[in-house]
Amino acid sequence: MGNPGVHPEGTIGGSTPMGVASTEYPDPLRRLSAVEYRRSVQDALGVAADQIALPADETVGAFTANSVTPVTSLHIDNYDLAAKTLAQSVDLGRLEPCALTSKEPACARSFIEKVGSALYRRPLSNNELDALLGVQTLGMTGASFEAGLRLAVRAMLESPDFLYLVESPDPKAPRRLAPHSLAARMSYFLTGTTPDAELSGVAGSGELARPEVLRAQAERLLASSGALPQLERFHLEWLGLRRLPELDKDLARFPSFTRALALAMQRETASFVDFVIQKSDATLATLFTAPFSVVEDPLLQVYGLAGSPGRDATRPIALNPSQRAGLLTQPGVLALHSHRDTTSPVHRGIFVLQNLLCQPLAPPPPGVSIPKLVAAPGTQLTKREILSQHEADPQCGGCHRLVDPIGLAFENYDALGAYRSFDPDEQQPVNASVQITTGTDIDGAYANGLELTTRLSQSPALAQCVVKQWFRFALGRLEIPQDAKVLAQLEQRFTATDHDVRDLIRSIVLTDAFSQRPNRSAQ
Repeated sequence: MGNPGVHPEGTIGGSTPMGVASTEYPDPLRRLSAVEYRRSVQDALGVAADQIALPADETVGAFTANSVTPVTSLHIDNYDLAAKTLAQSVDLGRLEPCALTSKEPACARSFIEKVGSALYRRPLSNNELDALLGVQTLGMTGASFEAGLRLAVRAMLESPDFLYLVESPDPKAPRRLAPHSLAARMSYFLTGTTPDAELSGVAGSGELARPEVLRAQAERLLASSGALPQLERFHLEWLGLRRLPELDKDLARFPSFTRALALAMQRETASFVDFVIQKSDATLATLFTAPFSVVEDPLLQVYGLAGSPGRDATRPIALNPSQRAGLLTQPGVLALHSHRDTTSPVHRGIFVLQNLLCQPLAPPPPGVSIPKLVAAPGTQLTKREILSQHEADPQCGGCHRLVDPIGLAFENYDALGAYRSFDPDEQQPVNASVQITTGTDIDGAYANGLELTTRLSQSPALAQCVVKQWFRFALGRLEIPQDAKVLAQLEQRFTATDHDVRDLIRSIVLTDAFSQRPNRSAQ
């Protein structure tokens, strides 16, 4: 229902810059994720949208980014119903007081200007304003002034200018994003929602093009409470932990497992990340080696800890440093990358290699799935012996030799993430010693997962991958050849700051890759 119009930032229909071939711009047009949609509606309209049904999100790499799959009729139906429902729920007087007392065209115009700027993340053009005023007039025909305003809200919620992160060029410097587009890109990166009043004001003043102003706004947003959900979202998606609420475990083997426990695992990682990045030193070393965590009561049993009356479950507690060290030994990570009734060295190894070291793996041959490491009846083969058979298979060996040793290093943790020194399936002590050969700087011999985690925390390969993952998260796309110089500069600074994640996030905002759209023809 939205009107294409001519945008004040120089685009037609919110897509291709005037006079510029679309093939020059490789950045995909991103549709809001479900989380971004709901947070934007809450912040722009003051309406809770938690129960609104929205299309399923897709991913680019590890992260949610709706930029590949075409919109279908089902998507359109979902958005139409959502817009209709939300428009009826809006408190019109909260958005514009005159909406409750006036029926004048001037009030409708003021309402649409205010709400449209918040939803479109930029000022409306005169053409857009006139079109939406026409929708409002149509809506009140045979009805009420209020009905007309609600129809205008519905039209804005269904417009591509709300549903997509439309990014327009700066008329004064066509390679750069226009100020309001840059403000939106930064706001959705750092807070996952529409720009707040201060950021919109700075964009409108033209000051956002100044590096010192851009840095100051990035620091302000990163220090705000709105940054917490984004910090959590990055780590939960990077580590795969968004899937924890749907995790299934064999209750005969793990009777204590419940959905409440899975949610507590997810919240542990989120709270731990919040503490390290916002209240501690924000370094990779702490994220990957900290002998503490933020543990809710349902998780105490998994950790082998006892609760105490009056314990504050929101504060970090010390863990056994001979068993736990940072993210990789948290139960959520270990439980997710396991089978429902036993561990999976293959799943755990693939996770570390792909998500933490950015090492791609070829897909398995057709018809081959990740093996469940259970010995045949009447045999006494261990997981290690079963895996050695796969490593000897010409079809499977190339990948298994890379991933299996990494996963076997974490055999001290069962399929629920509890520490163990004895494997009940194999009826013998756990052997977590490995020799890793991946072609990266983590190669070598390790006694167990703790030694490997310590090495990873110091690994240039991990640091390089973390830079790439944050870059992908910020831009909603994979890196392209033109990004090589920017990535190298980010990696150099990341190393110079002792791998300070806060500094990395701010540094990404200041790169040309963040404030500009690269030229596809340069590839």
